Amino acid sequence: MANYWLSSSQFLEATLFAVFFGLWFIAVNRLSEKWQIERFGFGKIILVKSGIYLVGSIIIFVLVFLIIDTLGFYPEDIFKYAYGNKMKILMALIFFSIALLILLLNFILQSIKNMGFYNLESFLTGKYHKPVIEDRTFLFLDLKASTTHAEKLGHLVYSQMIKDCIHDINRLLNHYKAEVYQYVGDEIVLTWKTEVALSSLNFIGIFYAFENRLNSKAKHYLKKYNVIPEFKAGANSGKVAATEIGVINRNLAFHGDVLNTAARIENLCNKLGKKLLISGHLMHQIGHAHSKDYEFEPIGTKKLKGKHDRIEIFAVVKKK
Repeated sequence: MANYWLSSSQFLEATLFAVFFGLWFIAVNRLSEKWQIERFGFGKIILVKSGIYLVGSIIIFVLVFLIIDTLGFYPEDIFKYAYGNKMKILMALIFFSIALLILLLNFILQSIKNMGFYNLESFLTGKYHKPVIEDRTFLFLDLKASTTHAEKLGHLVYSQMIKDCIHDINRLLNHYKAEVYQYVGDEIVLTWKTEVALSSLNFIGIFYAFENRLNSKAKHYLKKYNVIPEFKAGANSGKVAATEIGVINRNLAFHGDVLNTAARIENLCNKLGKKLLISGHLMHQIGHAHSKDYEFEPIGTKKLKGKHDRIEIFAVVKKK
């Protein structure tokens, strides 16, 4: 066995393990999406995924063992050695170590998904331990006719519908490099560093991608809730103070008038009959680099609640 462990055959065994486990990892992620495992609780997700990975590890271990043995790379007395007491103890320790490692990896991966990699990295590095100033863009998304839906569906069913909507937009976050700032009732608040938001107009793209996703799942929503959810949104950008707050339930908070203005702009959507409104300040940052996919319609200046000065507003419409 010592000769085998020092031989080049180890490279073949390592390669087989890497290929098979990589394929298994992809399959588990695909199955997780199909079975919607992410809808479970935090602990249940970890246990379910860890169990699937552990079963896969055992199957892969046996499969690789059979392949290597069939090719004649293993020493002739491998089975005699494998059934010895020392080997049994070693295999038990290896199995126990793999099980713990899988649980730990799933805990880390699920923590990253729950907090977001950017937030987790920020907490670990202490980036926002003291307030810092950042230029950020915020997108406030709110469910249309939320009161009517809540009255018709009841609190529990309505809450499940909101949960489904949040699950659908979460599937888009990585593609549009968005960070979730808050979920407040039926409102979703997304944020980007402004240079990221303006690159490829991510803050606009995610809104229309979310709308398309909801429409593509119309049958699901109609069957389950008898309604296709529609959202309206308002966006603004500017300087904010970012800092960690709390001790027991620590969160990343942003303070500044930028957020209040974005929320007030979103509230204008129903009154103006528009889906997506942005501030003049954000429009000027976009400048002449308008996307060929969108039209920017000037609405004029509006007096927002709690604001002394009037704010220039633009509607964003996706071209057909």
